[in-house]
Amino acid sequence: MPWTPPQTTTTTTTEPEPATTTTTSLPETSNTLEETSTTYLPYPLEEPVEPNETTVPDEIVPDETDAPTTTEQQTEETTDTTLEEVKDSSSTTIADVPETSKPIMSNEQFQTVLNDIEDASPTEIVAIIETVLATDISSDQAAELVSNVAVLEVINESEAEQLFSEVVPADLTEEQAELIVEAVQSAPTKIRQAFEGVIDIFGSQFENYVPTGSNVPVSTRRTMVAIGATLTMLPTRVKR
Repeated sequence: MPWTPPQTTTTTTTEPEPATTTTTSLPETSNTLEETSTTYLPYPLEEPVEPNETTVPDEIVPDETDAPTTTEQQTEETTDTTLEEVKDSSSTTIADVPETSKPIMSNEQFQTVLNDIEDASPTEIVAIIETVLATDISSDQAAELVSNVAVLEVINESEAEQLFSEVVPADLTEEQAELIVEAVQSAPTKIRQAFEGVIDIFGSQFENYVPTGSNVPVSTRRTMVAIGATLTMLPTRVKR
């Protein structure tokens, strides 16, 4: 074989272009970065809660040793003080307390009342008596009213008691006492009982009055009581 010269293989190597390096000059912000890095956190910060001026402080429990006087003790002290005031006020005499004054009925006004009663109906008589009781009447005026049969037939027990309480038996004449006996004797039972409850019939001059529940007048009843008292004083005879 003929000789063949060796082939020369040429390898072309393409060198890469040198990389262009861009240098950026950064300002010196190392301190700024550090400060900024501490400001930004991965979660939001909660806003600070401002103290409320109207917040009520916690209740302070007082010490039992320094606690003030209890309500019961205060009540007892108040009651004791009130009792002392009542005792002091009770020592005031009746003369120191002014009486409630009633208008005095004159004789002319009373005569008008008597005239009105003569022509008045039962309801009107009651109204007239209520007006009279609101005034200050004399013993003679009260005696004349309770000796009126028409008055005693319509008034109630309370009104009768008020009228009888104004009568002074010691100041009555025999004629006035007799007229009162006649009127009361024929009055309703409740009026008679009011008369007997207010007037001491056994200690006055109502001798001819027959009390309720009795068949004899006051004079006879008084005699019977006196005889009974005498008999009880006699010595008892001993039987052998």
